[in-house]
Amino acid sequence: MFCDGISLSLIGFIITLVSRSNGITTQTAWQLKQPLFDYSRYSSFYISSFTIPSLALRSTWIFTAYVDDTRCEVDNAFIGLQYGSFPVFAPLNESFPPFFHTQRSHFVTLFLKANNTAINYSIENPIPGKWYAASALQHDPTKHIKQKGLGLDCDFYLDVMHHIVSMEDVPVLTTGVERSLVVEHGHNALLRFFSGENTYKYTVTISNCHLTSCDNVSCLTFGHCSIRLSTRSHAFPSLTDNHTNTINCSVSNDSSSTCLLVMEQPVASDWQFVMIECLQPGNMTLNVHVLLEGCEWMHIESLMKLLTPLEDFPSNRVTQNHESEQLNEGTFDPTNDSVLSMFDEENAEFPILSPDKFGSNESLEGAAVADVRAYLDAEIATNPVCLRLSDFGRFTEFKKTFSVIFQRRIGGVPIMNIFKITEGKVVIVAFSIEPLQDSGGTFKLETDFLVDYLNGTPQVVVVQLCLSKSRIPFSNGGLSCPSDAPLLEVSNKPGKNASAKVYIPYPEAGVWFLALAAKCFSIDVKSTTVRISEPCHVHGITVTNNLTLLPCVDDSCGTYGSCREYYSGIMHFSSCYCYYGYRGYGCTDATYAESSAEQLIAILLLTLSNLFFIPAIVVCLHRRLFTEALVYFFTMFFSSFYHACDGENVYTICIIPYNVLSFCDFLGAIVSFWVTLVTMAQLPLQFTSFSYVLALLALSMGVHWDKQNLWTFLVPSIVAGIILIISWALQCHRRHSVYPSKRRWLLFILPGLCLAFLGLIIFTVFETDDNYQYTHSAWHMCIALCIVFLLPSRSDLDAPENNALCDVIVRNPSDIALVDYASASADVIITPSFSDDGLLQPLPGDVESDTPTANNILPSEESAKVSESNVQQPMKNGFV
Repeated sequence: MFCDGISLSLIGFIITLVSRSNGITTQTAWQLKQPLFDYSRYSSFYISSFTIPSLALRSTWIFTAYVDDTRCEVDNAFIGLQYGSFPVFAPLNESFPPFFHTQRSHFVTLFLKANNTAINYSIENPIPGKWYAASALQHDPTKHIKQKGLGLDCDFYLDVMHHIVSMEDVPVLTTGVERSLVVEHGHNALLRFFSGENTYKYTVTISNCHLTSCDNVSCLTFGHCSIRLSTRSHAFPSLTDNHTNTINCSVSNDSSSTCLLVMEQPVASDWQFVMIECLQPGNMTLNVHVLLEGCEWMHIESLMKLLTPLEDFPSNRVTQNHESEQLNEGTFDPTNDSVLSMFDEENAEFPILSPDKFGSNESLEGAAVADVRAYLDAEIATNPVCLRLSDFGRFTEFKKTFSVIFQRRIGGVPIMNIFKITEGKVVIVAFSIEPLQDSGGTFKLETDFLVDYLNGTPQVVVVQLCLSKSRIPFSNGGLSCPSDAPLLEVSNKPGKNASAKVYIPYPEAGVWFLALAAKCFSIDVKSTTVRISEPCHVHGITVTNNLTLLPCVDDSCGTYGSCREYYSGIMHFSSCYCYYGYRGYGCTDATYAESSAEQLIAILLLTLSNLFFIPAIVVCLHRRLFTEALVYFFTMFFSSFYHACDGENVYTICIIPYNVLSFCDFLGAIVSFWVTLVTMAQLPLQFTSFSYVLALLALSMGVHWDKQNLWTFLVPSIVAGIILIISWALQCHRRHSVYPSKRRWLLFILPGLCLAFLGLIIFTVFETDDNYQYTHSAWHMCIALCIVFLLPSRSDLDAPENNALCDVIVRNPSDIALVDYASASADVIITPSFSDDGLLQPLPGDVESDTPTANNILPSEESAKVSESNVQQPMKNGFV
């Protein structure tokens, strides 16, 4: 054993180790630390991909979910594992929209706990190719909404180890050629051959088998063998797979004794595997023969090139390939007369012919179109019942993801998808779904029966359509739809559907086949519900088909959702974002949806609860706190319209982009806390203005950085709280008494603090997804009303002694006039007089002294005798 290669990718922490030994390859890949989120919608999934190589014998996944902090509560996780495309399932039993086909043949759901316990899932003989896993945590709507930064920060992750064992090579059979081989006892013979793109059936024949059994003395030869023969498409035969055909039979060395195994509807254009097991002791020698059967087909372009010179074709046609073609203006017009004139409805009836029937190009020179039509009519009678048309062309809309139209074409020019069906003939058309670029959308097939073409026939005509992945839906001489494929029917009978459609979400990448067939019935005169099959007496059974790929459901999510595009690692997909309790792939599941009245009440609560800021604004205007009033109005305005835009319902109103409203809402809320606490501290005007500007600049950066982080709110609140405590402590020191007064503490500050703490408790503890509109509205009201109680009174704002952090400073300490404000009248402020040179003049009763003494203090008795000329109206924040 040796190490063949190691690869490391930083995306998703992917590590791959490959080793080879004795014809067996072992590959192990680790995908580490994939994030797990609470499931609420499809975008909650983390989607990862795994590649299983060809000739794989076993694939084992080991999933381990865990939380980064062991103190966190253990949650349950689930994983959907799907082959070929993103998993399509409903973890919460959500319903899918009408006409959705969600059945998948290779899908499994796994459940595990996020407690570092691993679970294993193994598949024997898995299908090679891309497998996708969608993982998430089980959502609990009653769980409290945890504010970021508060409590434990619990992040859940998933580690995946993918172990693959595969063979390096398997012998290849040549179809149509008999091959002899020896099968040893105790060993299985594995062979493979490649099927054609039109193969709908193959037969494996075992013949001329004899058994040789040897012991220590001699060997004996027996003329018959007991064998088990198994076949499967795309992967090794597996007894647990529904698409594995197995037969036990006995074969002799007589040429007339054979063992035949018929495989219906194999995967076209893929490897087919045959396993032969010996059920007796000894070694078998036998012959193996494989015969393929397929539909006949011819590209319609080949016929048209025989009839039309190349220069007559439109100059803007493209080559025949599967590359995308842009829908530029003037290029895509299926109804254009110049296009239809090249391929009219008569020619569209029998477009599938063998090219050798025409001979050389020269034999058709000068041939009339009518002669060709007559030849087509005669040819259809001898053609096989399985007819393969040329593949649909692929046209993508410019600069739009998951937007593809599949259209028939001539020389690269798209034409209408009109099909004329003949009884007893199955028409097959193929198209390709590309990995990644198509897998994230929703495929839609819509068909319409053109009843007017039947000319009023009394027969009931039914057209069946089957949409099958990789397998041609043809068997036993007619249309046979696989059990996991959608089957549609349209009919001309009154009361029946003349149109039908089907949606396939996140379609599997690869080749898809659309099969069409027609049947005719007559109605039993005794019972109008009994149909009697009979030959069709009508011609021109015509249907139209529209095949499109669009995001979500027709690029929409209905009334209660919006279609969005998401990335999960490198995976790109579309998904519906549902509003107000609606869920499901198309937001059509109303099991837990709120009524229109409940939606209106919720959005009114969240928006109108902000009107409780109006009392705070009025109080600020009355007390001449104009800056604070502006901040509260800003918060009220943007919080109201933010919740009106964030409402997720039909009543949503967004006056400006949502991210701008969100930024302004968070910024206004935090700035409101800051200005309230700073106003309560009653700083000098210069310090107040400086603190407001500093806070606005710093908080703008913080909100833009991480607006939902609790520290974005806590840091400014703590700083403003410290400033408030220092200011009040200095006031208490100067007054030698409690500040603010006991009466104000009792009647205003304590009620305000109680409202603030009540709002914080509701916001951080009781808020859940179910009660969000009520608890968050209560938070709005509590915080808005507490401001009314906490703002300082007008008398406090007018009193200059409350300016505790700054005294009046003059040029000379000897010129300081100290006033006993404690005994001064609250209605007046004594203003010192200044001389012509700007020096402070002593007040009455002052004693000039170079050293301040008690005599420098104006007695309270004399404070009332100050002349009226020295009495001025107070200024904000106590400035003189």
